[in-house]
Amino acid sequence: MYACRFVLAAALIAGCGVTAPSRVDLAALVKRLGPVDARHELELRIVKDPKDVAARLALAKLCEEQGRPSQAIEQLEAVLRVGGPLGTRWHDEDRARLGRLLAARGRMRTARGAPAALDDLVRARSYGAKVTDDDVTRAKLARAIVKLRHVDAKERADGLALLRTLGPPRPPGELGVWLWSVGAKRAAWEELAAWHDATPAPRAERLQSAYLAARAWWTPVDGAPPAATELVGPERCRYGGCDVWDLVQNGVSSDAIAALLLAPPAKTTDPEAAYAWLAITLAQALRGEGGWGASFASRVELGALSIDKLPPGGRSAFALVTGRDVREDASTDRSTPGRYLAAAVAAFRGAKPDDVRALLGPLAETSDGVALLDVVAPPVTAAVTSPYVAAVTRYVHARLGLEERSVDRERARAILAAHARDPLRGDRIARDAVAELPDAAFGHAWVGALYDAIQDPARARASWQAAVDDSPNEPALVRGLAEAIARTNDPDAALVIGTQAAAASGDPAPVWLAIGEALHANGSHVHALEAARYAIDLAAADTVARAFDLAIAASEALGRTAQAAGLRLRRAQLAPPITAPRAEDPTDPIAARGGSVERMWIASRWNPRDVVLRAQLLASIDDARRPVIVAELVRLAGDRDVERGRAAIRALRTLD
Repeated sequence: MYACRFVLAAALIAGCGVTAPSRVDLAALVKRLGPVDARHELELRIVKDPKDVAARLALAKLCEEQGRPSQAIEQLEAVLRVGGPLGTRWHDEDRARLGRLLAARGRMRTARGAPAALDDLVRARSYGAKVTDDDVTRAKLARAIVKLRHVDAKERADGLALLRTLGPPRPPGELGVWLWSVGAKRAAWEELAAWHDATPAPRAERLQSAYLAARAWWTPVDGAPPAATELVGPERCRYGGCDVWDLVQNGVSSDAIAALLLAPPAKTTDPEAAYAWLAITLAQALRGEGGWGASFASRVELGALSIDKLPPGGRSAFALVTGRDVREDASTDRSTPGRYLAAAVAAFRGAKPDDVRALLGPLAETSDGVALLDVVAPPVTAAVTSPYVAAVTRYVHARLGLEERSVDRERARAILAAHARDPLRGDRIARDAVAELPDAAFGHAWVGALYDAIQDPARARASWQAAVDDSPNEPALVRGLAEAIARTNDPDAALVIGTQAAAASGDPAPVWLAIGEALHANGSHVHALEAARYAIDLAAADTVARAFDLAIAASEALGRTAQAAGLRLRRAQLAPPITAPRAEDPTDPIAARGGSVERMWIASRWNPRDVVLRAQLLASIDDARRPVIVAELVRLAGDRDVERGRAAIRALRTLD
């Protein structure tokens, strides 16, 4: 017996001695071929023999040294898969290398909230990498948040259980507020509803306001409102609990006004309310949320309102957006809305920036004051370098939530230049870009967003698929894949993947809207209508109008005029209705399209997110205003509306 054990032990020891292959002499290889060709030589060896462990280990070491961490991880993972009868055939140095690389990737994934971060850090620690308890805690929190956002009740329960292991429990109600802040809206609603039902009135206003916001998100937009005694804080305005005249005396862009804009429409004939709506819809227009006159007309019964009944401070602005001839000076009204409207009228009449600022007074420091000052700002003098590349990079940054980085612009420039000559050359540079990042999943998503920006749908889809394969169950990547599939004329698959993305998002309506709009833009109108129906069923007040707009557009594209008319009636009951262009309003963006250059220019100043106007101007002007339009289109490439961003990029395509 002892002899057998001795023989077995000797065999194991001998086996361990040959587990790791002999090393490739990297120094000699690099000296002979140079660093790039040495890497290519090792890659060729692996293509010829995928089980060449020595070549993979050497390539991993070389890639780490050359700043290609993703490629190094790929090779070390392949070594693990190849294995051997007695385990992985590598050296301690290789094991430590994988630990370091996984730790860096895990921290990067934690920063963007990827659930796979925890697995990376646990594995890295097992390979001897320095991973702190704080690193693991942050990764667990990221995974818990992903689970808490899910539509599946079991996933949310698992997320809540994981969250409770990470620290002391939050007080009732406070947990709901935190869940809402991290995008876990269904879980937040459940927590806040439980707090509300268990807490007798009077309740803390901050928590009650959070409850009202969650209730509005969860309750269908045509559902019954809460009792009047429940209404507190800014959210009360969503349910008609505000007097619009009183509201604007204290500000223009308050949370209360934002909530008021989500309330069902009811056209007013009250002069003071109309005056208030002039200020509110001006702020709305300058945020790029619709033409000033059209938005105002959706809230006020213009035919029943005499201009001389308005407070004096609103008469000039009223005349401006309705095409009436009133030259009354509004600058004597020193109220908040009076200052704002007087400054707007002065800006339209060509006042200098300093004069507009003086009229605004303290409002000049607010976001709405800054937006108005932008209308009269002097033209930019410096042209944007490589506007097409800049726009594509901005689009990618917006899709992935990145800060502006010069390295990204240079990387995009190289891919775009190569792609223009030969798409396969662009693919090679894109692969290098992925290899140079710590996380290949993020790299593939970066490339996928770039190909989406330049409208190469097949490559965009392949890249997003690679991202999802490398970091499964990451909601943002699944959503990117669903949108990319929608643009490849594969609408059935887009809806399947879209279901996964929406279920994991924490707020499914915006996901369905994005997918539906991509389907509609690609001509898949039946499937776009299905996505719009899902969005309507799941939408809150802040997304329902856009969902109806998509459904109406898809219905009209299919020739279903009666269906489109019915949808318009439903939309009109829940949100300000679609308003026709107002030719009498010089700030109206739709009426200005195709008109004179001067009219388009004026309307573009008052509608900062209108891409169509700017594209038409770009084709029509060649003076000092042209760099302004180019810079604005570059900015709009990063708009929160993906299709708007893509349209801005199309307008700039021929400039580089």
